[in-house]
Amino acid sequence: MRRAAIVLALATLQSASPAAAQRGGELSWAISTCLRNIGDFHGAMQAYTARGYRYSPEDFGGGPQDVIHWYTSPDGSVTAAIAFGGAHDGSSCRLVPKGITVGQAVPYARSAAEKLLGVPFKAGTPRGMIDDACGAWAKVGGCFVQIEAGSDGQDPICDAAAPAQIMINVTKG
Repeated sequence: MRRAAIVLALATLQSASPAAAQRGGELSWAISTCLRNIGDFHGAMQAYTARGYRYSPEDFGGGPQDVIHWYTSPDGSVTAAIAFGGAHDGSSCRLVPKGITVGQAVPYARSAAEKLLGVPFKAGTPRGMIDDACGAWAKVGGCFVQIEAGSDGQDPICDAAAPAQIMINVTKG
């Protein structure tokens, strides 16, 4: 099962210190929470709720697998989106930080992920599908952890000056 492989491959995340991520501010905490809970939809929901994030579901009418669960930080600086089932099985999350451009997002997220996971990330994506400036990746266990940044909105593009969204994905490698 995909979830089991992801959880096993990212077992090192469970031992990482949450205090270290929190020292870097709300975006660092959100990145850490995203990575710690990849593949664990309910764990992510509990973490955001416990931190005081405001919850707002976006229901597209197709049942529980057709809902995006939005969480906004208490200070409004970060919004996180998680979904469950189908193409959205908890193996990815999206963060929309306020005041961060695409050009700033990848280095910031890359640094936070490297600190949490203890592995170096490479520029781009494993299959070379994303511009090096807008992506970073590392192999963790049997999975690829990918960080991508693009302009905020439905169809993100690699525009260094645009307001950013950060997508964190885990795929079998």
